[in-house]
Amino acid sequence: MYKIIFFDLDGTLCRTHEDITDALNWALARLGLGLKTYDEVKANVGRGAAKLIEGLYPKDNEVFRGQILNLFLYNYSLRPCVKTKPYDGVMETLSELSDYALACVTNKRFTITKDIFKTLKMSEFFKEIIGGDTFPEKKPSPQAINYVLKKYDIPATKAILVGDTAVDIETARNAGCKVCCVKYGYSKNRELDQADYLIDHFSKLLKIIHNIT
Repeated sequence: MYKIIFFDLDGTLCRTHEDITDALNWALARLGLGLKTYDEVKANVGRGAAKLIEGLYPKDNEVFRGQILNLFLYNYSLRPCVKTKPYDGVMETLSELSDYALACVTNKRFTITKDIFKTLKMSEFFKEIIGGDTFPEKKPSPQAINYVLKKYDIPATKAILVGDTAVDIETARNAGCKVCCVKYGYSKNRELDQADYLIDHFSKLLKIIHNIT
């Protein structure tokens, strides 16, 4: 049924929020600001670094948020994969999907994403790795997915996006492909009601992909 599978990174393939929080708190400490908890940061992951800062500081001006963002990105780019690790079942499941084209489409910056995949030995699984700064538009824009589908001459009806947030659902809808959401990620489950499929463990993706009922 499917020829290509797109994956989100944060909250889908990997647990990343601890390294994100540590890098953010490094930045906040240098600006004399109060630190954030893992849960506060986790609730704002998914739309890219700028939206993360905006979500945590919605009432502050862009100059202030820009200072935090620059310091955060500097530190995070140096240490993106200290506590980050794949979720249970991810590596084993990806290895069983070798008959499909796999692509990662994330709103995380490309160089940081590449560093994480290299450290975790995940790069080999993916034909395409697209970051939030690869194209002018981030998810929920379908720009990255449309590019890959055109490159490999695959119709959207033969594609599925695996993610963990409403952003991923919107991205899939905009691209015209199916979407599967994981329940263990960074969204509340009620936000995922519009997904075509819901799974509570990454390995259960195999049944969906292989169309096993």
